[in-house]
Amino acid sequence: MEEFMENLKMYNEVSAQKTKAKERAVEEKARLEEEILREKVRLSNEKIRISDEKIRLKE
Repeated sequence: MEEFMENLKMYNEVSAQKTKAKERAVEEKARLEEEILREKVRLSNEKIRISDEKIRLKE
């Protein structure tokens, strides 16, 4: 019975570690996706600025 309880405790600890690792991975993925989106918006804004500047120079 004691051995069973030790095994159960170890299983629960490993399970908790796996859950935390998965949560960190999901958080990191979300952070990276947000960073990528911010960079895309920045590049898009830069393209718009350049386009506006070209139009202004033609006038």
